[in-house]
Amino acid sequence: MLPVNSVLDGKTIVFSTGPGDKLTAVRDGRRVSFEADDVERAVHTGWSVLVTGTAEVVREPGQVHRIEQLHLETWAPAIERLFIRLPMNEVTERRLPLRPGRVTVERVIQLRGVFLARTGGRPSAVA
Repeated sequence: MLPVNSVLDGKTIVFSTGPGDKLTAVRDGRRVSFEADDVERAVHTGWSVLVTGTAEVVREPGQVHRIEQLHLETWAPAIERLFIRLPMNEVTERRLPLRPGRVTVERVIQLRGVFLARTGGRPSAVA
């Protein structure tokens, strides 16, 4: 599992990469998986989506230019930046439902430049 920044392009997921394991897997035609998830700790809920399939390198110059306009940010500079497209043909999703009675009220109080967050009756300092 390797982290990537991604963007949705219609019904495909697009991410960029340079030479390495991700690019080798795509060029070899291996099936790849992409997972996105999020949690809401305050309400004990979350979701997860897994997309599996065969990805491809975007080669056509017009498509590359269009994807560049989607402003896909990268954290790691790459000598050779290539765009990879993964169609959302096989999608598995899971949602962790809201559990009633588990919501915690949080009050934030400012006292002489120090914020106190009160959770469950106990104050804790927040810088």
